[in-house]
Amino acid sequence: MIFKQLRVGQYGKIFWIYKFKTMENGKITRIGRFLRRWKIDEIPQVINILKGEMAFFGPRPEELKDILLIPEEERKIILSVKPGLLDLATLHFIRENDMRENYLAISRLKTKLQILYIQKRNWLLNLKILCKALLKLLKK
Repeated sequence: MIFKQLRVGQYGKIFWIYKFKTMENGKITRIGRFLRRWKIDEIPQVINILKGEMAFFGPRPEELKDILLIPEEERKIILSVKPGLLDLATLHFIRENDMRENYLAISRLKTKLQILYIQKRNWLLNLKILCKALLKLLKK
């Protein structure tokens, strides 16, 4: 089943992000744990990429309540590009099962990594991120 949630995209445009549903009654299901472990729950976001709302590489799109926690100058930088599936922050936190619980603790580092990615992005960096992400997913 597909789950959709409102997210903030490039220039603050609101859009629906798609994922496979992994929770039932507020708890992660057994199949949901598997989908999240291998990031399979993110596959429906190809729809967002095809619709032009997201790119393969870029900072992960945030919920409105979370993007508003980011200082305005940093938020402008992050929202200046299309959100994506992968960037430096995604790579760093690839094994975080539920970032919502630790969101405030990691948000500053995540923001710094997103901005660093935006400033340094190029095809070679994207290739490195992709390779490292695949290696991290294959590790236990």
